[in-house]
Amino acid sequence: MSEIQLDELTLPQRVFVAAVQNPFRGVLIALLFGFAFSFFIALWLAFPRLAAGFSLATLVVVAVIVGVVSLLR
Repeated sequence: MSEIQLDELTLPQRVFVAAVQNPFRGVLIALLFGFAFSFFIALWLAFPRLAAGFSLATLVVVAVIVGVVSLLR
């Protein structure tokens, strides 16, 4: 049976492997993600237009990054 190289794993698989190897870090990352998400929801409730602008800007940046990566492959 051959060993699987880290290069062969997808990003979610790498995150899972890292969480299994160091459970405290996995839990900490999950808690920080939840904390950030709660602030994002609070931003939407307090300043909906600003939050919509941030969300739109994030989508544009992600689309540009995906486009560049797909062109470079």
